[in-house]
Amino acid sequence: MFENTVIRMGIRLLTLWLFTVTGFAVANPMAEPPAPFPQSTLESTTRIESSGHLVLFSPVREIRTFRSHGPPAGDRGGAAL
Repeated sequence: MFENTVIRMGIRLLTLWLFTVTGFAVANPMAEPPAPFPQSTLESTTRIESSGHLVLFSPVREIRTFRSHGPPAGDRGGAAL
């Protein structure tokens, strides 16, 4: 009986702690977006329409560019000869 009480109290404390920590992890929707990287330039803009789900961005262009043109100059893809 004592063990059940200790376990229940532990679960309650853990739950309280998780709710407290989660409150600090929420992003502020009114915050300014982060500054762009110094080397970056805006190439184009587009309007994103979403039905409420998350929209994920992926660097697909960079992957395709690397595959179509091969590795960067000087990179032999392995050990030096």
